[in-house]
Amino acid sequence: MEHYSHDVVKRMREIKRVLDGGAIASTAVPDGGDGGGGEEVATQPAPRPPAGSSTATDTPPPPPDDPHAVPATDTARVALLDELVEIVESIDHARDLALIGGLPTLLALLASPAAPLRARAAEVLGTAAQSNPPVQDWFLEGGVLPAVLGMLAGGGGGGAGGRGGGGGDPCPLARQKALFALSCLVRHCDRATDALLAGGGVPVLVAEASGEAAAGRPGAARKAWQLLSYLAAAGRPGVDVPSSAAGAGVGAALVTALALPDGDGEVRGAAVGCAAALARAGGAGAAALGKDESVLCALRSLAGAEGGEGATGAGEALVALEAAAASGGGGGGGGGSGGAVMVV
Repeated sequence: MEHYSHDVVKRMREIKRVLDGGAIASTAVPDGGDGGGGEEVATQPAPRPPAGSSTATDTPPPPPDDPHAVPATDTARVALLDELVEIVESIDHARDLALIGGLPTLLALLASPAAPLRARAAEVLGTAAQSNPPVQDWFLEGGVLPAVLGMLAGGGGGGAGGRGGGGGDPCPLARQKALFALSCLVRHCDRATDALLAGGGVPVLVAEASGEAAAGRPGAARKAWQLLSYLAAAGRPGVDVPSSAAGAGVGAALVTALALPDGDGEVRGAAVGCAAALARAGGAGAAALGKDESVLCALRSLAGAEGGEGATGAGEALVALEAAAASGGGGGGGGGSGGAVMVV
């Protein structure tokens, strides 16, 4: 088992070397196996590395002179990132990714001009951070949150590949993977949740949920609604998520999502869940949403649709919104009562 673990870390080093621009040696196998290059390293607990750093000993040496070595194509790098996703599904190897200095490599790929590389790099980050507190901390300190937030609509980070204007990544798959990475970084990590809220994450997610649904891309829209639900239910001190969402136009976004055709039932269901989570969070924003007749009308219509996905939840959301409106915004404003909503 220990030899196998050493081999995996050695393979991770070889993948990192190629992703950093190195050639593929003739002994390297792009789709798996022991890629060679770099000395064996133990996977026993090691000192915590500085955030996002890489030392000289972390960087594998170039392959020996090899007349058959070839430059890595984007297709080959995508295959290596797919392999890396499978490797970092293991909690231990996700930590090894930080220890070998893999974070700077992935952050650089988030700005690649090749959309598949941006998408796969975000997927690696999300997979490594998922349910892994030490990796969440390293990634937060290393700048992952602003990087993936900037890939989303209105993220303000200039977008991937050097595009300005804050319009986010032009590739729908890359944005969906960025949402996945963001949710994995934030979930069950209070520091990351606070950083996302402080960094304007709620308006970005409202814009993403609305824009992706309107563009007929339900996958990203669903993830955005689910992450908004999580933030509303997290109940961070002094943060009124419903007010922030209301200021970003969440009412109109909800109406758009609730009116989607049957094929987008998952998006409608996620939007209904978000409406309920915002209502239960309380505060002035929840009360305002509970008085929004367009939202209430859309929920009533959905609740009255027999067999429609989200119909039962729509009725519950209506009750929660009416209660929030009746309270006048006197209770809550940062304390969700419904428990954390899982983000997938």
